[in-house]
Amino acid sequence: MGKYCVRFGNDIRQFCSSMCLEKYKKQARVCFHCQLDIKKLPNVMLVNLPNKSPKEFCSQDCVEMYVESNIPNSNTALERSRRLHYCSGCHSMAKAFRQLSIAGATVSSCSEPCWHKILAAKGVKKCQMCTTCPKSLNVDFDVEPSFEYVVNLRKLFPFCSPTCKNVFVLRNRQILPCTTCKVCAP
Repeated sequence: MGKYCVRFGNDIRQFCSSMCLEKYKKQARVCFHCQLDIKKLPNVMLVNLPNKSPKEFCSQDCVEMYVESNIPNSNTALERSRRLHYCSGCHSMAKAFRQLSIAGATVSSCSEPCWHKILAAKGVKKCQMCTTCPKSLNVDFDVEPSFEYVVNLRKLFPFCSPTCKNVFVLRNRQILPCTTCKVCAP
C-alpha cells in the first residue's frame, strides 16, 4: 500500500510521496458536490453559484442536491415537486408521488395505487428509501442487488446511485489518526 492514500469520489488512490499527491490534485477534476471523478464524463455541467466562481458538477441531480442543502432560500425543492413526471402505473403526466430507482433508471408514480402497480410489475418485494435522496430502491437480497450500499456500525445504508453514496460518505466520514505515529491529517 502507498504511503499516502486519498479518497477521490469512489476511488481510493495511492501516492508514493506528498509531491505526487499534490501534482495529482492540481490535475484532478471532480464534481463540486459528490467528488466523483469527472475527467471522462461526456456531459459535465459548469454552474454559476451565488458568491462562488463557476463550479463543475457531474449531473443535474448533483446540482439540485447541492443547491437544496447549501443555498438558503433556494426554490429548487419546490420546483422539483411541481415538475410533471411520466407515471409508469397509469401512463399519464403528473406530479411524482414516489420514485423508484431500478436498474439505473428512475420510475415515477402519481399515487399509492400506481405505486403498488409499479412495484408488482417490476417484481419488487421490498423497497427502501435512499439514505441521501427521496428515491426508493429495491432492497430484495434474493436477487442481485442493483443498488449501492455502505455498512457502518452494523447498519446498512442503501443508495440509489454512486452520487448519493459519495455525498453520504463525505458528510459522515471520520479522519482517524495513523495507528503507528498518531498523526491525524485532514
